Amino acid sequence: MPHAYQLAVPDYLVLAALALVVGWIAWRCKHGAATVEGYFLADRSAPGWRVGLSFIGASISSLGFLAFPASAYRSNWGGIIPFLMMPAVAILADLIFLPLYRRLGIASGYEYLERRFGTLARLYGSSMFLLLQVGRMGLILVLLAIPLKLLTGMSPPQAILLCGLVMTAFVVFGGLGAVLWIDTLQTLTLAVGSLLCIGLICGSLPDGLGTVFSVGLRDAKFSLPPWHQPGASLADDFNQLTLGVLVLYGLASQMLYYSADQNIIQRYLATRTNGQARIGLWVGSLGVVPLFCFFFFIGTSLYAYYQASPDPAVAGLRPDEVFPHFILTRVPAGIKGIIIGALVAAAISSLTSSLSAIAMVFQIDVYRRFLAPQRSEAHYLRVAKGATIVGGCLVTLNAVALASAPVDTLLDLVFLVYAIFAGGLAGLFLLGMLSTRAERRGVNLGIAASLATSIYLTCSHFQWLLPASLRWSPHPFLISAASNSVLFVVGYLASLVLGRRTETAAAQGLTIWPDGRPALAGRAPVESETLP
Repeated sequence: MPHAYQLAVPDYLVLAALALVVGWIAWRCKHGAATVEGYFLADRSAPGWRVGLSFIGASISSLGFLAFPASAYRSNWGGIIPFLMMPAVAILADLIFLPLYRRLGIASGYEYLERRFGTLARLYGSSMFLLLQVGRMGLILVLLAIPLKLLTGMSPPQAILLCGLVMTAFVVFGGLGAVLWIDTLQTLTLAVGSLLCIGLICGSLPDGLGTVFSVGLRDAKFSLPPWHQPGASLADDFNQLTLGVLVLYGLASQMLYYSADQNIIQRYLATRTNGQARIGLWVGSLGVVPLFCFFFFIGTSLYAYYQASPDPAVAGLRPDEVFPHFILTRVPAGIKGIIIGALVAAAISSLTSSLSAIAMVFQIDVYRRFLAPQRSEAHYLRVAKGATIVGGCLVTLNAVALASAPVDTLLDLVFLVYAIFAGGLAGLFLLGMLSTRAERRGVNLGIAASLATSIYLTCSHFQWLLPASLRWSPHPFLISAASNSVLFVVGYLASLVLGRRTETAAAQGLTIWPDGRPALAGRAPVESETLP
């Protein structure tokens, strides 16, 4: 890099204060993490507003603070479309997912799959979740390493190893209670940091916001991909990044997030009442949208800024490095520390949330269920912390491998990871919750068909194994939507053929029809739940 980046004393003071706050939170919450339920569910006593702010923090991470501006800087606002689907899918979460999970009194969403469809479904769901989270967290670590690399001269692997160590130690000490607090801190810091960035960029332009809008409109930086490519067939529209592809991808990925992501299921269960859980759901689902818009606006503002004030160094940077370069070269001392602190807090917050969920899924759905049932509480707590350490190591190693991934921006890679490894999970949960006719053998066939679909479309996209005549390659972002649809349809139809209609699932309260009519709300929460 041609620039020598440095921080001033006020920046170091801000970062030191943030580090002290984070360390104090972990230390303060360690007593609440002395049991398995305290470690994974914060003793089910968090207030709804804090869960909502934590929801925002877990949803954004450094992917939002760096990858979103990079996407808007490189192209347009198309990348925001999948995330605008969150409030729409949150309606289903409010009506179906949240009340059902709380009524059942479970701690893991994949325990639900075993109750509904048997052991294979639980293993499949938990395995796909673990693969997905390891991939996602690796990408977040890669993004966090960028400013550290620019600031310190460390190599990307060294920066990733440092971040991985901090993340793992925080979760081991504080558990979910600390994670919820750091998510809250991170959300507030991100809001302040993003507004400061927009103000600094616009304040440096001749006409302020007017320059951003005039340059952005001139170069189509506020545009969205078209619904239909001129002259293309309907099939061709699904092979390219059209608006329809982004909407379908967004619906599939957010359905996965709200129904099957243990990060969110933990938050459904972390409050005492259904009412508080709903407050958390809606504070998070509505509050996250303005922040996403801020991040994309930062990218467009950066584009306008460097059009008005060209910097030769920017030409040699990846899109993901432009925003860190601006922070480190154009932002005043002190404010620079706040913005870098927001970036670090964003990454650590999301990473700790995911690492806690990974450890919980392994401990409950694998170790306790299959390897060592009926052990003591102290034994399972030790295993939970051990799983946190092992998970942190795996995520860090994966991030080192992803650091050299050949993509235009890491947001593209994020979308691809979600598309491939989602594995039909949302379709599986929806089938279990919505249909009383779905049964084990039919669903197992649906899982097989979904996996075959994902493998076929992935091999077609990367031109692996299959001859050209046998490939069909829609846009890779549609792999998730296709695999979810295949699992739901094949699982349902196969159940009709292979099984008998049974009221067993309804009788056990495993669908939204426990007594022949939808049970969408108004159920009392289970106050005395314990981990299975």
